[in-house]
Parts: sequence; C-alpha cells; structure tokens
Amino acid sequence: MKFRLSLLAAVAACVIAGTASAGTLTNASVTLSASDVSTPTTVTVAYTTETAMGGGPNSNILIAQFAGLAFSGGTCTNGEVTVSVDGTPLVGSFPICGFYDGNRTQISLPAGVTVAAGSNVVVTIPNTRASTGPTFGTYSVNLRTADLSGAEVDAPATAPTYSFGSAPTPVPTMTEWAMILFGAILAGGAALFVQRRAQFG
Repeated sequence: MKFRLSLLAAVAACVIAGTASAGTLTNASVTLSASDVSTPTTVTVAYTTETAMGGGPNSNILIAQFAGLAFSGGTCTNGEVTVSVDGTPLVGSFPICGFYDGNRTQISLPAGVTVAAGSNVVVTIPNTRASTGPTFGTYSVNLRTADLSGAEVDAPATAPTYSFGSAPTPVPTMTEWAMILFGAILAGGAALFVQRRAQFG
C-alpha cells in the first residue's frame, strides 16, 4: 500500500513538474508583407519569451507550421533568416535553420548565444522563401520555442493569425421568382408595344 502511494505521489510530482516547465509566449504575432494570394511575402514572427533560451538544452528559438503559406524547402543560407532579441540582431550562424514539409520551419540559436526570459524576439523570413497560398482567408500558425528534442518550452496561449487575399466580389443575381416576374413584365411590355403599333399602324 505504501509503495502504491509513493508511486502515485511520484507520478503526480512528475506531472506537476512537467506542467510547470511549459511557459507561455506572450505578445505573439505574425505579419505578412504581401496580402494578395500566391504572392511572395516576408513573414515576421514576434513574441516575448517566458523561459530563458540557449546555454543548455533549450536551443530552438522557433519551431512553427504556417497554415496557408508555402515555403521553398531546404537549409537557410547564411543571413537569409534574421533573429533579433530586444532589437539587437543575433550574431553567428544558426546550427539548425531550415524549411520543410511545405510550410514548416525550425531555427535554433547560434552556439553560445542565450536569450533571457522576458525577451522580445523577432524572426524574419524573407519573401525569397515564403509566399502566400492560392486560397484567400485567415490562417493560424502553430509556433513554439523548444528544447533540443523539439519538445515545447514556451508557446502562445492562443495561436496568432494572419490573413491574405479577399473574397471574390459577388455577382448580383435574381431569384427564380424575380426572374419569372421580370419575364412577365417584359412579355407585358412587348404585348403592349405590339398592340399600340397595330392600333396606330
């Protein structure tokens, strides 16, 4: 009995510790430089960290999937993606920086770089890599900071959204009854015209 209680207590402690370790990204936003469909766009992701990053296992400054967007795949070239912390660009190459599965990205911190808790982070993906999709709408991004294994460190309470494109302008149409009424008016007008013409002809 004591063993069971000890086991339950240990499991509960692990669950509580696991829950406490996940933080929240605040002020999370995603903006696009272009608002048309199927157009290259610069993607800017901004957020404020709750948990310190770097200097240990917490090294992925951004892992994200952007619904509605399309990325050209492959590894980032040097300087292609930029990351700034509290307005200062990070210096050094990212050990992991790439695009895959059409609309996902993963960016890790340069070696030896740390980001303090409460830092304002801005990640910019250039329009040479990103474009809007073919369908207008409002989409969300699933983003997080993560440890080396990809496990979540911080994430927003609500996924930020972005929009592009616009709904097609609706073409005015008439209902079936309106068409019948319009046809009857036209027929009546035609009959009246023929009758008057016969009268004065």
